[in-house]
Amino acid sequence: MLGFIHEWLQVVNGTGLRDVRPGCGHAMGGVEHGRLFFVLKRSGLMSQTDSSSDRYFPSKRDGWIEGVILGSLGTSVVGMLIPLALPDADRVEAFWVAGLILMMDAFMLWVLYGTGYRITQDRLLIRSGPFFFRVPLDSIESIAPTNSLLASPACSADRLEIIYCGGSKKIRVSPSDKAGFLSAIVERCPLLTGLHHQVQRKMQPASPPARTLPL
Repeated sequence: MLGFIHEWLQVVNGTGLRDVRPGCGHAMGGVEHGRLFFVLKRSGLMSQTDSSSDRYFPSKRDGWIEGVILGSLGTSVVGMLIPLALPDADRVEAFWVAGLILMMDAFMLWVLYGTGYRITQDRLLIRSGPFFFRVPLDSIESIAPTNSLLASPACSADRLEIIYCGGSKKIRVSPSDKAGFLSAIVERCPLLTGLHHQVQRKMQPASPPARTLPL
């Protein structure tokens, strides 16, 4: 019973969260609706899934992106300290502004150093700071290199674009080991095949035409 309560507290704090729900949708944020299933699994009321073969790939971080973020953090800290140093400044307002700036800085650092990709037996789990995405491996249509700078859970311009759910959804990632990332996905999903630093869905053999019986 104590173990069950401990696991529940881990879920509430977001430290023990594990994705257990199928589907093509995205999930964002901290504690998800699947937390009860996680507790049931860990308590022995549901069958457990072996995670020993999971592969984790941290996001590649471009130097210029890291420099821009860290530079803006330094500027914001200086701008936060100036009002606090003025003798005639409103201390309450200055502390509120300083608190907001620190929260924004913490958020940016969380995204910069907390972006990575975990490949389980049947899905790709993407974490970028507080944001969380799921991609079922059997829903992937293709993975190809891209230099798109559209907002994505990626800290580098050297990206891979994943098209999934019948082509209706796209997401871009930037694993530090692109070859290992693609290989791990292909190993876990027999529907996919690797080809020239890309991943594509295998072509399904065409079914023979139906024979018509003479009248």
